[in-house]
Amino acid sequence: MFKVESLIIFVSAIKNNDLKQITMKQTNKEIKMNFRGYDIVIPAGTRTTHKTALGIDPNYNFIDDFSFIPKDMPLLKHDAMYYGIDIPAEDVSDIK
Repeated sequence: MFKVESLIIFVSAIKNNDLKQITMKQTNKEIKMNFRGYDIVIPAGTRTTHKTALGIDPNYNFIDDFSFIPKDMPLLKHDAMYYGIDIPAEDVSDIK
């Protein structure tokens, strides 16, 4: 199921005839990292996006599925959504 934001990007890309930019990707392994003071584990298969505050940029792979964040950690979810968790390109692959 796509989020509304993802659907907007998809429609925008279709209008601009640029479907390459909206290729859905996902993490290809479990990733352990420190994000803004939180030790987090991002599961393999977590969806990512190229969407940034300024549009679509294929140089970034931000987490786009926050379901792995516990419900009792709303500040972590807020920071992840608004600051973005960028995943290195070698740790993402196309969704098949």
